[in-house]
Amino acid sequence: MVGVHGVRGWTETALQDICEYNDISEEQLVSAPETITSIEMFLYNFPHICCMSFFPNLVSLSLVQQNLVSIEGLHYCPHLELLRLSENSIQRCTLSLTI
Repeated sequence: MVGVHGVRGWTETALQDICEYNDISEEQLVSAPETITSIEMFLYNFPHICCMSFFPNLVSLSLVQQNLVSIEGLHYCPHLELLRLSENSIQRCTLSLTI
């Protein structure tokens, strides 16, 4: 993504895939990230959660049948209310939640 400074390699590809799958334009990601409140990825073979720092206003995150083995980075999403992680291979979870 040309407008997202400092994003390289697999993270860049993952971010592009997340945006494409969720119909998020590069302009929205760069200029109005606060409008992005939901992300869904189903059957996409997304191996780990990444790029959550680009989505600080997420309220809903659904990553179903992704072969996820670890969960990390959700501390970037303090407004998260709904988290769906079914049918994954989660072995490690790093959560920092404030209730």
